[in-house]
Amino acid sequence: MVKEKMKLSVIFPVYNEKATIAQVLDELIAFNMEGLETEIIVVEGNSTDGTREIVKSYEDRPNVRIFYEDVPKGKGAAVRTGLAEVRGDIVLIQDGDLEYKISDYPKVLAPIIEGKADIVFGSRALDPGTHWQYRKFHGLENIYGFFVNIGGVFFTTLFNILYGTKLSDGATMFKVYRASILEGLVLFAILWVFSKKERPYMSVSGLFLQFYGIFRFSVEFVRVPDQDIGYLAADWVTMGHVLTTPMILAGATLLYFAYRRPA
Repeated sequence: MVKEKMKLSVIFPVYNEKATIAQVLDELIAFNMEGLETEIIVVEGNSTDGTREIVKSYEDRPNVRIFYEDVPKGKGAAVRTGLAEVRGDIVLIQDGDLEYKISDYPKVLAPIIEGKADIVFGSRALDPGTHWQYRKFHGLENIYGFFVNIGGVFFTTLFNILYGTKLSDGATMFKVYRASILEGLVLFAILWVFSKKERPYMSVSGLFLQFYGIFRFSVEFVRVPDQDIGYLAADWVTMGHVLTTPMILAGATLLYFAYRRPA
């Protein structure tokens, strides 16, 4: 049986990174890992230093999709834009400077690909070259850097005490996770809001089946089908469509009986 390739979606928020943007993009495009396809989602924040012009030169590169903001909205907004465009199985968030080494990708991706983890956080403290110094500084910046790194140690220690965790780098570096986790978070939020008000019996279960079934059915249109099965009909019907259709119908049935008014 041929194992289906997984797909990595790299979300790449960019703002005023002229000095490093080309190097990072070139390394991303050159990245190759056995059993893994890669798509690069660049969100450019209307830079003022010439970064946008450099990014535009990558528009025709394969597996690179670029989204332009009219005004800078911050990294959080850029990440959310990228998340809405994810087509892969694994999501990784990359920064525009050289602090996140693409050569480290195999280390943080392996636990997810091998099925040992759903979420992986990077840690700068585990690198023998940095140890407790989360960020490197040079020259007179070392004085400022000392307090930044001490703050990082304090924050990590406080976080571990408050939440009973064993993190070595509270702010983390890489943040990598299965894309399917996003489905669960969104669905949980919808169901939580829906269940805050008293609802008819079976309505929450019906809503779950409806939303999850419709979402999975829609994802099948952009997902590459299993190589051993392929398309079942019309060059677009996959086994995922077949399996999620009963779920959608079951959800609709539950909602019908939950809200059906007695005659």
